[in-house]
Amino acid sequence: NNDNQNNQQVPNTPEPKKEVINLPLSDDFVVVRKYYEPEDSSEEQELAVIQFGKRYYTSNGVALSRKDEQDFQVLAALSGEVVSIDENPIYGIIVTIKHENELYTEYSSLSEATVQTGAQVKQGDVIGVSGVCEYDSELSSHVYFKVMSSTKTYNPEEVIGKTIKDVMK
Repeated sequence: NNDNQNNQQVPNTPEPKKEVINLPLSDDFVVVRKYYEPEDSSEEQELAVIQFGKRYYTSNGVALSRKDEQDFQVLAALSGEVVSIDENPIYGIIVTIKHENELYTEYSSLSEATVQTGAQVKQGDVIGVSGVCEYDSELSSHVYFKVMSSTKTYNPEEVIGKTIKDVMK
């Protein structure tokens, strides 16, 4: 009878366990720049607009900082392949990781990259160190985190905890 109960539970067990998108840091953090959503309140939209020079830009990612504003290790949100590392005078160091189903995560405003292009990374691996950049210079040390496909960007706050399959429905 006990064996029969165990057999009934097996079909409910997901196989194999799929990764869900994690935050790119493990520290106590705050969202210091939000993803711009047209339907958000004007207060939330203010947190999703970046002033650079005399122009304003809507944010298509989120900036995350530690609560104490110190530098922190930036982690791969999902397993995948590092497809590019760019050093940009305005955006800092940018690491882009390709995941299954043509989903990409991008980590910018880094002061250091600790991976190489072509590297296979596992979820939670350290890929760099947070930093400051000219583009959003009012922020303290942070990572600017984007989740995207070839055709659109996704609000990182809405995809945390979801599988790639669920995000790309």
